[in-house]
Amino acid sequence: MQEKRILIVEDEEDMLDSIALKAYFLKYSCVKESTGEWCLVKAKNYIPSVILLDLNLPKISGLDLLTELKRCAETKHIPIIVFSAMHDPRVIDEAMLRGASTYFTKGGDIDDLFDLIKAYTEDENTEDKTGAEESYAGRYLI
Repeated sequence: MQEKRILIVEDEEDMLDSIALKAYFLKYSCVKESTGEWCLVKAKNYIPSVILLDLNLPKISGLDLLTELKRCAETKHIPIIVFSAMHDPRVIDEAMLRGASTYFTKGGDIDDLFDLIKAYTEDENTEDKTGAEESYAGRYLI
C-alpha cells in the first residue's frame, strides 16, 4: 500500500495546523506550505496524492498556481481540492475550468473535507472523481 500524501497550501497558520493535525491522526503524510511560491517545487519533489489549495495566497494567486500545477508534466495528474472562503460562483467556475478536481468552501465540516481527500487518495489511478453532478447547496462542489 502506497503512502497517502497531502500537500497543504494555506497561508492561515491556524487552519494549516488544524488540517495537518487531522491528517496526522488519519495516518496521512503531509507537507505544509504557507505561500504559493514554493508549492510547485514541493509538488514536484514530494509527489503528493492530493493537493489542498487555498486561493487567497500571498504573492501568487491560487488560481494562477492551479494553472501552473496543471500545466506542469510532473504535477498535472495530481488531484487538486481548492479550499477557499470565496463563495462567488464565478470564482468556483474559474477554478474548475483551470483544472481543480473539486471546490470546498472553508467553514465546512473538516470531516467532509477529509471524506473528499479520502476519495481522491483511495484510488490514485483515477485522476478526476468529480462526476457530472454539482452540489453547491452544500459546502463543496463535486
